[in-house]
Amino acid sequence: MKLARKERQELQSLIRRTTAAQRDVTRARIALMAHEGYTSAAISQELGVSVQTVSQWRQRIARQGAQGIREA
Repeated sequence: MKLARKERQELQSLIRRTTAAQRDVTRARIALMAHEGYTSAAISQELGVSVQTVSQWRQRIARQGAQGIREA
């Protein structure tokens, strides 16, 4: 999965924000790690979430871009 430079910057900014919701930070990390080429299993292990969760968010972010990390 590839993200545009602007999307990566937005996600990195979100991760650094101390007031960001933890679930959004985790989703942003999933997106950034996927962009860097990590497998779902590696992301899952690193972030302590299930492979199913990683796969779900990877698919959603691939469809919607960085805005996909937000709840509908």
